[in-house]
Amino acid sequence: MKQHLLYLLVMLMAAVLACSDSGDNPVPPEDLPAISVQDQSVPEGNTALITVSLDHSADHRVVYSFASLPGTAASGSDFTGVSGSDTIPAGQTGAMVMVNTLDDSEVESSESFSLALSAVSGAEVARSLATCTITDNDVGEVSFDTQVRPLLQTSCAKLGFCHGSASTPGGGLYLGSTVTHAIVIAATGNNTGGLVVQAGSSSASTLYTKTTETPPFPSRMPQDGPPYLSDSLQHLIRDWIDQGAQDN
Repeated sequence: MKQHLLYLLVMLMAAVLACSDSGDNPVPPEDLPAISVQDQSVPEGNTALITVSLDHSADHRVVYSFASLPGTAASGSDFTGVSGSDTIPAGQTGAMVMVNTLDDSEVESSESFSLALSAVSGAEVARSLATCTITDNDVGEVSFDTQVRPLLQTSCAKLGFCHGSASTPGGGLYLGSTVTHAIVIAATGNNTGGLVVQAGSSSASTLYTKTTETPPFPSRMPQDGPPYLSDSLQHLIRDWIDQGAQDN
């Protein structure tokens, strides 16, 4: 009798377990994180840090493989190709893939390559391909006649103000309507202790450094700012000087 009751009890427990595992009451599957790789942009010559991320952490590690793929940017001349595998440890949500880009002196448009994920284990794939854009850091030749002189005349010598007066220019530096390359190159000003243009070195040239956020002596130019010169206009003066302050 006892054996019969024990048998009935075992069968009853089995039925309960079977019911709990039925389609009416399914056991929820593990909530896998979604893995993605993010686009990146970097100036040439710098290291691209490409993020691989999970939308939430997991209680297990996530393993994946990665490889760079050439596009308009070529492996070996524009960037150093990479491939391998990595792990995002349990409890964490991200990792980095580092790709070195290569500097050159050629003036060119932006170029790009891709980074692809594969063989993902422990996560669902949400985005497996990222684009990395390499922006050029080289500039074309800056012209004194068509770019730098008009900029100095309109921004530093407005209507005869400050550096616009031929007889009493501000700080002894004339940049007005009749300014020439020879005048700018020979100019010293009253506060610089030397030439305002040191050909080949914008960092030593007050004609440029006085337009930046940290001028070598008060105050920042143009004196009627803000707004001051935009970054792109500051860079025209910088690049002209760094290219040798040519009469072109």
